[in-house]
Amino acid sequence: MATSFPRKIDRFEVQQVLGINPVRSIATGLILFKHMQNKLQASQLEENAVKALFSGSLTNSLARTLNVPNHEEAFLCALLRQLGKVPLRFYLYE
Repeated sequence: MATSFPRKIDRFEVQQVLGINPVRSIATGLILFKHMQNKLQASQLEENAVKALFSGSLTNSLARTLNVPNHEEAFLCALLRQLGKVPLRFYLYE
């Protein structure tokens, strides 16, 4: 399976980028995927959700560095672009 990240990112790196409270909230939300019967589908959905959050965070950081006036908008665009794949993977899973 191809991934858009060049390497696996560990939880400590994520915690450094996002902070402890967002990581705690994300982890709580990702637990929902663990209760699905199809474990492969759950894993793929979880991966898509994590990619969405990380993409949004990375885009927000980049936009702030480049002094983009609406860095929150950049965050939402990146987040929603990736999150759009979650319902497709859930409902059109083969």
